[in-house]
Amino acid sequence: TLSKHTGSKILCDQDCMEQCGEISRLSSRMLGSFRFNNKEARMVYEMIYSFMPNHQIKKLETKYTFEKALQQLADFNPQEAEALFSAVLEENPDDEMASYYLSENSSAHGGLEGLYA
Repeated sequence: TLSKHTGSKILCDQDCMEQCGEISRLSSRMLGSFRFNNKEARMVYEMIYSFMPNHQIKKLETKYTFEKALQQLADFNPQEAEALFSAVLEENPDDEMASYYLSENSSAHGGLEGLYA
């Protein structure tokens, strides 16, 4: 499941985030667009709580850099995205999704250049 791959306990899609309102933006991080059961791709967010382990707090601290990396992917700037994801991992080596975007799994799909193409 996606939660296993992300290391997140709670995941929400765009509709859920809109229902939760502004407070959800303070304690969440965009993970990217994913397709479930061959349906239309949906933007997915992970919920992060400050009472969680240190690596979860670091996800909040690196949220801006991580989401900027996702935007660079969407804008077809894979080298910039790679540099930003690497910066996230320097701050939080346990960040599963930053690792995912830099991993062999993503390179099997054309690397960062192929993720949003």
